[in-house]
Amino acid sequence: MKRVALDVERSRIDLYVVWQSGSAACPMCAAADQKLHDHRQRSWRHLDFFQFEAYVHCALPRVSCSVCGRTTQLSVPWAREGSRFTLMFEALALTLARELPMAHLARILRCPDYAAWRHIDADVRSARPMDSSAGG
Repeated sequence: MKRVALDVERSRIDLYVVWQSGSAACPMCAAADQKLHDHRQRSWRHLDFFQFEAYVHCALPRVSCSVCGRTTQLSVPWAREGSRFTLMFEALALTLARELPMAHLARILRCPDYAAWRHIDADVRSARPMDSSAGG
């Protein structure tokens, strides 16, 4: 963790994580010790910390692989690929979704309802078996 920024007026806390290595294994072919191509800034909504909305920020590296020739962004252990929420935030949202209407869930989590719907839809799709013979 590089730094934490607290904004009392906006009721927000921002956590900044820094990638410190100059190389990584290729996410596609697992070739070790590949050079980093560049970094892309990403942010994820995390669970609230008391009354503060919490966000995690990281400049994620992309690996330029000399073995497979691909340039691929690394993943992080705290979030699902492509999600803008942390895994803990998603788990809470799914738990609440079982019991609450989406508008109420979005109000509690302080996120737009369309973002909550998108996340829950992605989780439901990944949990369903990919049976092409099933109708529907």
